[in-house]
Amino acid sequence: MKFIFSFLKSIIAELFVVFVYILLINNYLGNVDRTINADAVGYYDYLPSIFIHKDIVRKDNPYDKYTKEYHRVDSTGVYVTYDGFEVNKYPCGTALLESPFFLFTYVTTDLNGNSGDGYQRPFQKAVFYAAIFYLFLALYFLKKTLELYDIKRLIIIFIQLVFV
Repeated sequence: MKFIFSFLKSIIAELFVVFVYILLINNYLGNVDRTINADAVGYYDYLPSIFIHKDIVRKDNPYDKYTKEYHRVDSTGVYVTYDGFEVNKYPCGTALLESPFFLFTYVTTDLNGNSGDGYQRPFQKAVFYAAIFYLFLALYFLKKTLELYDIKRLIIIFIQLVFV
Protein backbone atom coordinates (compact mmCIF):
# COMPACT_ATOMS: atom_id res chain seq x y z
CA MET A 1 0.00 0.00 0.00
CA LYS A 2 2.87 2.34 0.80
CA PHE A 3 4.34 1.71 -2.67
CA ILE A 4 1.07 2.57 -4.40
CA PHE A 5 0.71 5.79 -2.39
CA SER A 6 4.28 6.86 -3.17
CA PHE A 7 3.79 6.07 -6.87
CA LEU A 8 0.58 8.13 -7.04
CA LYS A 9 2.35 10.95 -5.23
CA SER A 10 5.18 10.85 -7.76
CA ILE A 11 2.89 11.11 -10.81
CA ILE A 12 0.54 13.80 -9.55
CA ALA A 13 2.31 16.57 -11.50
CA GLU A 14 2.11 14.59 -14.74
CA LEU A 15 -1.57 13.93 -14.20
CA PHE A 16 -2.09 17.65 -13.57
CA VAL A 17 -0.25 18.64 -16.77
CA VAL A 18 -2.22 16.12 -18.86
CA PHE A 19 -5.47 17.32 -17.26
CA VAL A 20 -4.64 20.94 -18.13
CA TYR A 21 -3.82 19.88 -21.69
CA ILE A 22 -7.15 18.06 -22.11
CA LEU A 23 -8.99 20.99 -20.54
CA LEU A 24 -7.37 23.39 -23.01
CA ILE A 25 -8.19 21.17 -25.98
CA ASN A 26 -11.82 20.65 -25.02
CA ASN A 27 -12.63 24.21 -23.96
CA TYR A 28 -10.36 26.63 -25.80
CA LEU A 29 -8.47 25.06 -28.70
CA GLY A 30 -11.40 23.10 -30.05
CA ASN A 31 -11.70 19.34 -29.91
CA VAL A 32 -12.11 18.17 -33.50
CA ASP A 33 -14.11 15.09 -34.40
CA ARG A 34 -11.48 13.74 -36.75
CA THR A 35 -8.21 12.90 -34.99
CA ILE A 36 -6.82 10.73 -37.78
CA ASN A 37 -6.00 13.00 -40.73
CA ALA A 38 -3.03 14.10 -42.85
CA ASP A 39 0.09 12.02 -42.12
CA ALA A 40 -1.69 10.22 -39.27
CA VAL A 41 -3.67 8.28 -41.88
CA GLY A 42 -0.45 6.75 -43.17
CA TYR A 43 0.80 5.81 -39.73
CA TYR A 44 -2.58 4.46 -38.64
CA ASP A 45 -3.68 2.67 -41.83
CA TYR A 46 -1.65 -0.43 -40.96
CA LEU A 47 -4.21 -1.32 -38.28
CA PRO A 48 -7.40 -1.30 -40.40
CA SER A 49 -5.44 -2.88 -43.23
CA ILE A 50 -4.38 -5.83 -41.04
CA PHE A 51 -7.39 -6.37 -38.79
CA ILE A 52 -10.41 -5.13 -40.76
CA HIS A 53 -9.69 -5.23 -44.50
CA LYS A 54 -7.01 -7.94 -44.39
CA ASP A 55 -5.31 -6.41 -47.42
CA ILE A 56 -1.85 -5.69 -46.04
CA VAL A 57 -0.27 -8.63 -47.86
CA ARG A 58 -0.61 -8.24 -51.60
CA LYS A 59 2.64 -9.94 -52.57
CA ASP A 60 1.02 -12.12 -55.27
CA ASN A 61 -1.27 -9.41 -56.64
CA PRO A 62 0.58 -6.73 -58.64
CA TYR A 63 -1.17 -3.40 -59.07
CA ASP A 64 -1.53 -3.56 -62.84
CA LYS A 65 -3.40 -6.91 -62.76
CA TYR A 66 -5.54 -6.49 -59.60
CA THR A 67 -6.63 -2.84 -59.64
CA LYS A 68 -9.97 -3.67 -57.98
CA GLU A 69 -8.20 -4.96 -54.85
CA TYR A 70 -6.27 -1.69 -54.62
CA HIS A 71 -9.37 0.54 -54.64
CA ARG A 72 -9.29 1.15 -50.86
CA VAL A 73 -5.54 1.63 -50.90
CA ASP A 74 -5.75 4.21 -53.69
CA SER A 75 -8.37 6.24 -51.82
CA THR A 76 -6.14 6.80 -48.76
CA GLY A 77 -3.38 8.59 -50.65
CA VAL A 78 -0.58 7.22 -48.47
CA TYR A 79 0.56 4.38 -50.68
CA VAL A 80 3.29 4.56 -53.31
CA THR A 81 4.22 2.18 -56.11
CA TYR A 82 7.25 0.05 -55.40
CA ASP A 83 8.32 -2.75 -57.72
CA GLY A 84 4.83 -3.05 -59.20
CA PHE A 85 3.02 -3.09 -55.82
CA GLU A 86 1.40 -0.41 -53.71
CA VAL A 87 3.09 -0.06 -50.29
CA ASN A 88 2.49 2.28 -47.38
CA LYS A 89 5.16 4.98 -47.39
CA TYR A 90 5.01 5.53 -43.62
CA PRO A 91 6.79 3.44 -40.96
CA CYS A 92 4.67 1.13 -38.84
CA GLY A 93 5.98 2.09 -35.37
CA THR A 94 3.12 4.41 -34.52
CA ALA A 95 0.58 1.78 -35.53
CA LEU A 96 2.37 -0.72 -33.31
CA LEU A 97 2.05 1.60 -30.32
CA GLU A 98 -1.59 2.38 -31.11
CA SER A 99 -2.48 -1.28 -31.59
CA PRO A 100 -3.57 -2.05 -27.98
CA PHE A 101 -6.04 0.84 -28.09
CA PHE A 102 -7.22 -0.09 -31.59
CA LEU A 103 -7.68 -3.76 -30.68
CA PHE A 104 -9.62 -2.91 -27.53
CA THR A 105 -11.91 -0.66 -29.56
CA TYR A 106 -12.22 -3.20 -32.36
CA VAL A 107 -13.22 -5.98 -29.94
CA THR A 108 -15.60 -3.91 -27.80
CA THR A 109 -17.31 -1.73 -30.41
CA ASP A 110 -20.48 -2.84 -32.15
CA LEU A 111 -20.42 -1.11 -35.53
CA ASN A 112 -24.15 -1.82 -36.11
CA GLY A 113 -23.84 -2.70 -39.76
CA ASN A 114 -21.71 0.35 -40.61
CA SER A 115 -18.93 0.05 -43.12
CA GLY A 116 -16.49 -0.69 -40.32
CA ASP A 117 -13.50 0.82 -42.10
CA GLY A 118 -11.64 1.59 -38.86
CA TYR A 119 -12.08 5.36 -39.05
CA GLN A 120 -15.38 5.72 -37.15
CA ARG A 121 -15.71 7.87 -34.02
CA PRO A 122 -14.72 5.11 -31.52
CA PHE A 123 -11.47 4.51 -33.41
CA GLN A 124 -10.80 8.25 -33.55
CA LYS A 125 -11.21 8.38 -29.77
CA ALA A 126 -8.91 5.38 -29.35
CA VAL A 127 -6.14 7.23 -31.18
CA PHE A 128 -6.73 10.27 -28.97
CA TYR A 129 -6.48 8.15 -25.81
CA ALA A 130 -3.33 6.49 -27.13
CA ALA A 131 -1.81 9.94 -27.65
CA ILE A 132 -2.75 11.02 -24.12
CA PHE A 133 -1.33 7.80 -22.66
CA TYR A 134 2.00 8.22 -24.43
CA LEU A 135 2.08 11.91 -23.53
CA PHE A 136 1.76 10.89 -19.89
CA LEU A 137 4.59 8.34 -20.26
CA ALA A 138 6.80 10.93 -21.95
CA LEU A 139 6.19 13.42 -19.15
CA TYR A 140 6.93 10.81 -16.50
CA PHE A 141 10.22 9.75 -18.07
CA LEU A 142 11.17 13.36 -18.76
CA LYS A 143 10.69 14.06 -15.06
CA LYS A 144 12.79 11.02 -14.10
CA THR A 145 15.57 12.15 -16.44
CA LEU A 146 15.55 15.71 -15.11
CA GLU A 147 15.59 14.42 -11.52
CA LEU A 148 18.84 12.63 -12.31
CA TYR A 149 20.39 16.07 -12.86
CA ASP A 150 19.02 17.41 -9.54
CA ILE A 151 16.74 19.96 -11.17
CA LYS A 152 14.22 21.58 -8.83
CA ARG A 153 10.66 20.29 -8.84
CA LEU A 154 9.05 23.58 -9.95
CA ILE A 155 11.44 23.86 -12.87
CA ILE A 156 10.61 20.27 -13.89
CA ILE A 157 6.88 21.07 -13.86
CA PHE A 158 7.52 24.22 -15.92
CA ILE A 159 9.56 22.21 -18.45
CA GLN A 160 6.77 19.64 -18.65
CA LEU A 161 4.21 22.36 -19.33
CA VAL A 162 6.40 23.84 -22.06
CA PHE A 163 6.97 20.38 -23.48
CA VAL A 164 3.22 19.78 -23.76
